[in-house]
Amino acid sequence: MSLCFIASAQVYVGGSISGAVKNSSNADVKQNSWSFNVQPAVGYLLNDNWAIGGRISYSLSKSKTERVGYDYQSTSNSNVVVINPYAAYSPLRSGNFALWAEFGLRFAPKMHSSDYAIYGAYIVPALTYDLNDHFVLKSNLGFASLSVTGTSEGGFSFSGSAGEKSDLSIGVLYKF
Repeated sequence: MSLCFIASAQVYVGGSISGAVKNSSNADVKQNSWSFNVQPAVGYLLNDNWAIGGRISYSLSKSKTERVGYDYQSTSNSNVVVINPYAAYSPLRSGNFALWAEFGLRFAPKMHSSDYAIYGAYIVPALTYDLNDHFVLKSNLGFASLSVTGTSEGGFSFSGSAGEKSDLSIGVLYKF
């Protein structure tokens, strides 16, 4: 007697690119900032409801603050790399749409623009839309997430987002 098991799994690649520019001022302070983020991803669909994968995210940001009427100016630059393995479960599908819960870990090693490493865990809902058999649109709904974060210097925080519209990302995945 022989037993054969064939997994209906698929490898996928993709990611997202984002950027933002913000200029604001009032009677006392003038602020200008910009940021850029790229997140390539690779994963493995175990079945219709489970996926495992990982991302390496790179973010670059710069900001400048000036006090109006004073000789004061502050600038900051940040380069961050984040390693992000995750597992995702889809409890709900309707047509081409699927709702996912992504459970992941984050690790940002100490870099020249920071004094400490950052590590953490999170859960974030995501929504996918299958364009066809190979292409998928994916949106992480970070405005409804929970996370626990720590630093190599002993800092610790627990946070939840509710309604932060800037915590929304849209990317494209390709399933082989």
